[in-house]
Amino acid sequence: MRHIGRNTQTLTAVTMTCALLLTSAKASAEWRFPHGDAGNTGFARVNTNVAQRPTVTLTGPIAPGANPVTGTDGTVYLGNLNGEVRAFHADGSPYWTRNLTSEQGLIFAAPVVAADGSVYVVSSIHRKDADGFSKASSLHKFTPGGGLVFSKPFPLSNIYPFTDGGVTTAAPNIWSWAGNEAIIVPVIYTGLGRENLSLIAFSTNGTVLGQTDVTTTPLRHHCVYTVLLGGPGRVPDRG
Repeated sequence: MRHIGRNTQTLTAVTMTCALLLTSAKASAEWRFPHGDAGNTGFARVNTNVAQRPTVTLTGPIAPGANPVTGTDGTVYLGNLNGEVRAFHADGSPYWTRNLTSEQGLIFAAPVVAADGSVYVVSSIHRKDADGFSKASSLHKFTPGGGLVFSKPFPLSNIYPFTDGGVTTAAPNIWSWAGNEAIIVPVIYTGLGRENLSLIAFSTNGTVLGQTDVTTTPLRHHCVYTVLLGGPGRVPDRG
């Protein structure tokens, strides 16, 4: 587990994954979810053309486990620790790049692609300021072509009003039912000597559909909870 802060290390494994994904001229199956297919099995079969020329693409510093995902047309999407959302054509050529503001934070997890091709990305910020530690997360929606649809801050905890704005390093997921989709994200709130793990559901227009509290844990030491790849972990709080 890690403290949320600016990490300048680009992971070789992620870069290699990008290179492999970007060599395909057109994918016959999408890889829209961070862990593979919609069933979260960790595997999705993707038949690609044989690579004629290996592609090396500079993607910026990538957080551990923040793997790229692909849309149905083979477009590759990923976010990095520079606060950039980047898209590449299936042949490896750059498509578009969008920069988040410093107030929206950095990207610590993989994006997710909806059935209509929309791209959802979560950013988080954790820094020390004059009033103490500032922690917050936001959900961003982009069109397949890179247009920003919305940026929505996560809501405050619905149990303890005197908590921070919540923080997460987990990738968003998509729940589908009867043709409708909801974006589900786990988030940790810290305050009043407690850590509260919640699940938040957003509609595709950014409305909060629900907020369910999963666990509440008393704090033994001053620390911040982070969620990494869907699992919680605790690290000391540092400025």
